[in-house]
Amino acid sequence: MSGANPAQPPLEYLLVEHRSIIEAIVRRDAGVVLMRFESSEDLSQGIAQEAIRSAAQFRWEGPEAFAGWLAVIARRYLSGRRDYWLAHKRNPGVILRLTFTSAGGQRIEHRELADTAAGPATFAFRKEQLVMATRALAMLLPRDRDIVTWLSEGLGIDEISARLGIARDAAEKARTRALDRLRKTFAILARQEQPPHPGSPENTRPTA
Repeated sequence: MSGANPAQPPLEYLLVEHRSIIEAIVRRDAGVVLMRFESSEDLSQGIAQEAIRSAAQFRWEGPEAFAGWLAVIARRYLSGRRDYWLAHKRNPGVILRLTFTSAGGQRIEHRELADTAAGPATFAFRKEQLVMATRALAMLLPRDRDIVTWLSEGLGIDEISARLGIARDAAEKARTRALDRLRKTFAILARQEQPPHPGSPENTRPTA
């Protein structure tokens, strides 16, 4: 920040006071793709954190100028998050199938993928699964994420071993761990997204 301004309010205070500006920008500019992966609350919080990280470039010149500065920060942050998720959306169908497959190639029982069924509900369910698979991939540790991505691109264990710089046996173990973590992460996300069944204990109340 060039030149100290004794009348400049603390940036943290301004971000709280002008939270509505951030929320309005998220509603207007986040877009459908980004909102599939992150909530408006998370995006708003991320913009505020990005503004704090950019405090060195901030200078108080009144509410209007602050709103303009904040809009630039918000657009940059949203663009970065959108690029992040789009980068992880490559081969989502293959990644989804990996959540249904063991390291040895055996099919694991899950809900039906509905590859050939039709109807709005089926397509909506499939779309939700693709989104969850992409989110699960993004939540993995970097090496696990690389291994799953390489598998989705058709790389064999020998090439994965070479890229990791480890022996084939070690690469096979790393593949098994990565797929296991992908499946577990996907399952956690699925449980979070799936509403309780009408007959489940969560929705069963004792009658008088």
